[in-house]
Amino acid sequence: MTQAPPPPSGFLVGTHAMAVIVLWSSGQFDTAEIAALLHVREDAVYRTLHTARDGARLDARASR
Repeated sequence: MTQAPPPPSGFLVGTHAMAVIVLWSSGQFDTAEIAALLHVREDAVYRTLHTARDGARLDARASR
C-alpha cells in the first residue's frame, strides 16, 4: 500500500506531520534531512514545525 502524497498547501498533515515532529524532537535531524527522508519540500517541514509550535503555545495559554 502506498501513501498519498502530501497536500500542495505547503503544510504536512497526518503521518507526514507526525513524522516531522518526532524526527525534529529527537534532536538528531535538521529540516533539510527530514525533508529528504520524507521526500517533501523543506519549506513544508518548516511550516509544519512552526504551526505545531504555535499550536502548543496556544494550548499552554488556554490551560492557565
